[in-house]
Amino acid sequence: MKKTTFTFALFGIALLTGCQSSPSQSGEGNHQPVWVAKDLGLKQCEQSASNNALNKTQQSLDQNQVQVLNAHCADDGMMRTQVCGAVQGKLGIYKIAAFQLEKAQSLGFKQVQENQYKQVACS
Repeated sequence: MKKTTFTFALFGIALLTGCQSSPSQSGEGNHQPVWVAKDLGLKQCEQSASNNALNKTQQSLDQNQVQVLNAHCADDGMMRTQVCGAVQGKLGIYKIAAFQLEKAQSLGFKQVQENQYKQVACS
């Protein structure tokens, strides 16, 4: 009798555990933030400020109804020759809601990890 009761209890726990849904299945995960990045397009020896480029790149998200929760500049970590006209390797990193990721990717942004790139001051 104890063995049968224990088996039914174990079966009941397993059944209830199987009914739980993960955040991605329930839709709640779509509101979790994700990070996306895009090269700011800055060239060496240019006088443009990366802060202006960060804001300009963010405008493309804003214009397409992708709400930016946070933004900062980052360095892509690549070594480069010091030549005027060569790319600087500065990225704009933007925190957005996960449900807007596909739209951001269609605008040329790529998903990144929160601390994948070293944050630098936008100058």
